[in-house]
Amino acid sequence: MPDTQLECCDCKKQFTWTERDQAFYTQQGFDKPKRCKDCRAKRKEDSLVKIAIRAVEAWEGWDGKPETKDAVGTAIERLKDAAHRVRK
Repeated sequence: MPDTQLECCDCKKQFTWTERDQAFYTQQGFDKPKRCKDCRAKRKEDSLVKIAIRAVEAWEGWDGKPETKDAVGTAIERLKDAAHRVRK
């Protein structure tokens, strides 16, 4: 499979889907990418911001109930996991 040019669905710029990436996507059973590297990073960052906002909102609205505290803890753990993935 030779390198292929794809168009990002967000910014409409062309990006190269390398032969190596194609092999990896095929091996993992993934569809071809829809977004360029920059737009994927932006999307991940936006997702992190949404998780952080939910965690803050949950914490601010904490009513002292254990289930609310658990929900906040879960949101914070998800935020940590997502931040770790973005740094890679």
